[in-house]
Amino acid sequence: MAMDGLYISGYFSDDDKLMLDNYADELHSKNVSFYVRNLSDTIMQSAFDFADFELIAVAYEVLQQFILNGGYDVTKYFFKKLWWNITKNRESNIPFTISIEGIPTANGSETIKCKTQGQLSDEQKEKVLDKTFSLASQIEKHQYQLMEKNQYYAALSGHLFRYDLSDEELHEIDIVAEVKKKSEEK
Repeated sequence: MAMDGLYISGYFSDDDKLMLDNYADELHSKNVSFYVRNLSDTIMQSAFDFADFELIAVAYEVLQQFILNGGYDVTKYFFKKLWWNITKNRESNIPFTISIEGIPTANGSETIKCKTQGQLSDEQKEKVLDKTFSLASQIEKHQYQLMEKNQYYAALSGHLFRYDLSDEELHEIDIVAEVKKKSEEK
C-alpha cells in the first residue's frame, strides 16, 4: 500500500474508539489521512521479530510536513502519545515498530522499520524517535548506506532496524543471518 498519511496498528478495544476518532478528526483537519488496523480478536502466527503488529507508519513526506508545520518537539510528542495509546504502556514480547515509508533516494523510494522491544521510558522513546527521524534524513541525503535488498525485502516491505538499549543506536538487521540463526536454534 502506498503511504499517504499516518497508519497505526495495535490491539484496540471499544473504549479506544473515541481516542481513535479524535486522532482521525485532528489529522483530517490537517489534510492527513489516518488509517487504523485493529488486531483485537485476531489470531496471529508469525515471526514476531519481523512482523509489524504494534506499529506507527508514516509517509516520509507527511513526517516532514508534521515537523515543518508543528515543529520537531510537537511531532515527537504526538508520536510518543500514539505509541503509548497503541501499547497502553504494557510490557510485551511483540516489538513496537516505527516505519517511515517513501524516503527518496537515488535508487528510488526506501522504507525503514525501526523496532524496539520491552518497556521504554519516555526518555528512551524520545531517543528512538530522534534516531529514527535522523536515520530517514541521513538516507535521503545519502549519508547512510542501507544493506542490499535480499529475498526477504519484499515480504518485510522495507529495511529492518533494531534499537539496541545498550548503545542507544539503531542497527540494520541482517535478515538472512537472523533467519539462519533462528533455524539453527531449533
